[in-house]
Amino acid sequence: MIKDKQIAKLLIKYVYNPTLVFFLYFSFVTLFGFYGKTLLLLFGIIFPWLFIFFLFFYTPLLQFLFKAHKMPRDTKINHVLEHGTIYFLKKSYSKKHKIGGHSLPEGFRIYGEIDSKNDIKKAFDHLETYLEKGKTAAVLSRFCGSSTHILEGFSFVILTITLLVFGFCDLTIDTIRLFLALNIVIYFLFRFPIGNYFQKKCVMYFNFSDPKINSIKKVTKKGLWERSPVYFVKTDYVV
Repeated sequence: MIKDKQIAKLLIKYVYNPTLVFFLYFSFVTLFGFYGKTLLLLFGIIFPWLFIFFLFFYTPLLQFLFKAHKMPRDTKINHVLEHGTIYFLKKSYSKKHKIGGHSLPEGFRIYGEIDSKNDIKKAFDHLETYLEKGKTAAVLSRFCGSSTHILEGFSFVILTITLLVFGFCDLTIDTIRLFLALNIVIYFLFRFPIGNYFQKKCVMYFNFSDPKINSIKKVTKKGLWERSPVYFVKTDYVV
């Protein structure tokens, strides 16, 4: 049980802090750019194993990157409702409260440091009033798992293209530096301003009205991600 919790913490840190894995891969690409042709034999031995290691982490994220646009409309709507409910719950408690969620076509799961399901209902009611005013900023989160997956998958593609350019082109030191700087700029643009745009356009749907809660049920915890207590919020709305 303790081991499972430790693994869960590591996975959560990875999902919510993609910068760590990005800079690990970025460091490898940087070393290859500056020293790859000088230490060709060494990189020839190490490269395949390191690439397999990074590919292991990135494959599920690449799959999500190319499938995000296929997310069902109802899941996207509930993604909005899930984010907004979490936002207003945290606002009523404290930002230090650890609360997460997962959207589904029928509603959303919400879990973590939640005192009662009545608090979920109050937060949802605040969200309903907020959305009626045409506001959306509160439902966009840089901690969104879906948005982070898109970022991680995209950063892997860009870094891999950079790696191939370094391998097949004879570049000057200044050009290598420029490529690396562009990778960092693109990453942080996607991490924040552009990331919110993709979150809003790819994994959320706002063209609905009159969101309501049909029921809130306490359910069994699933997987490593969720923390007790866990509730399933069944929703309804007009599209």
